[in-house]
Amino acid sequence: MNQTENVKNLVNRAIDRANELQDHENALLKSDEALLIGPGSKLDSMGFVNLVVALEEELKSDLGLDLSLMDELYATEQWHDGRFTVGHLVSFLGKLASEKQRGIQSQA
Repeated sequence: MNQTENVKNLVNRAIDRANELQDHENALLKSDEALLIGPGSKLDSMGFVNLVVALEEELKSDLGLDLSLMDELYATEQWHDGRFTVGHLVSFLGKLASEKQRGIQSQA
């Protein structure tokens, strides 16, 4: 399984965990086009926080990455255009995981 598939699986598990705390009609779809923020998003602010916490936990347990995801997300261009999707998240986390793992390996 490649890095993109690993990250997509990780994101899907985090979505499942966040959806457990959502009403059925507000459940986030596991689709690249599903909006995380912006007009049309199924997530309210607490739903988004639950997703971020689940993502941080999945990143730490699966990839050994201990990071503040909100700091990382806020630095992305797509975040500021108001239409951040699951597809953006998967792409962003894939790049971030690769960068962090290269940094960890170079320190060893």
